[in-house]
Amino acid sequence: MGWKLFLDDWRSPRTPGFIVARSFEEAIEMVNSQGCAPYHVAFDYDLGGVDKKTGLDFALWLIDKDREEGGSFLPERFTFSCHSAAADGKKCIVKLMSKYLKSLR
Repeated sequence: MGWKLFLDDWRSPRTPGFIVARSFEEAIEMVNSQGCAPYHVAFDYDLGGVDKKTGLDFALWLIDKDREEGGSFLPERFTFSCHSAAADGKKCIVKLMSKYLKSLR
């Protein structure tokens, strides 16, 4: 079925089965090392890294990668969740990902 990514700079997933990335860069490294996109991403917005990249930046990266590959990068049944305490950031991620996934269907 694939793999699941939990993107958060300090929290850990409450359920098993996730690969954890603590930064934007680490999330990209995970995707590149797996050779495919995860079938589920649990996003945090604030990642607290030196480069100030956020979960929204990673969502944009996933969308760009999917577009570059003609819509074949994200799995057909790709899902996401956003557990961020940053209300505005969470809203932006949910809106962006929902709009993009809706455009694919």
